[in-house]
Amino acid sequence: MYSWRMPSQRFVRAFALSVLAGLAMSWSAGARADPTQPARLGKVGDVWPDSIAFKDGEMALALMQTEGGYRLERRRVKIGGSGTDLHRRVAVEPAGEPVALLAGAGLAERSVAAANVPANACFGEATELTGKPTDERRTCQITLGANRIDVVVAARSIETEPNFWKRVFDLTLSHDGASRTLRGVATIVFAGDLDADGRLDLLVDTASHYNVSAEWHLFLSSAAHPGEPLAKVATFTTGGC
Repeated sequence: MYSWRMPSQRFVRAFALSVLAGLAMSWSAGARADPTQPARLGKVGDVWPDSIAFKDGEMALALMQTEGGYRLERRRVKIGGSGTDLHRRVAVEPAGEPVALLAGAGLAERSVAAANVPANACFGEATELTGKPTDERRTCQITLGANRIDVVVAARSIETEPNFWKRVFDLTLSHDGASRTLRGVATIVFAGDLDADGRLDLLVDTASHYNVSAEWHLFLSSAAHPGEPLAKVATFTTGGC
């Protein structure tokens, strides 16, 4: 005859802990990777208060550069006072210098494949100059794994102050019959696969005014409409006074 025995307290405790851990992991992963949540974007340092998309103590995804490449890591956002009345100081805990702070749009903690952007071939020297530089047009390729994204670069100049010009770029990206033009790009902050779909995502800066230190735009391939390789999902702007 079968004889039932009361499970030991050690077994019951271990079983309960494993169930709770599984539920916590499931809930956490779902919360971090929910594609219906709108994308948010930011950076550490002194930031205009109205531009901060995160709350003090909130968990965000920090895009960190490591020895092995790039990772999206969950880090706690810390917001405090800065040296001026016009800014708040944004930091992360554990401390670090992330490329950017991200949240929403199905993004989750993971390793991130970076793309190869041949800066000299694509952009030449993107410098601030006295005297208007010559406008140019060139082509190059951005590579991400086996993908080759053709880029047509139209370099033009914006007068930021009298006789003080800054070169910006209109980038037309084409891949698998889809294309999109990003206008007024000053620099590419990051190029790689942020949303883990094997396709190129871009974080670009279009700041051209002397008092704007960052005017970022996040483009994700997973949000793209038919016929376009990328869609803009978030923006972030900050600067001086």
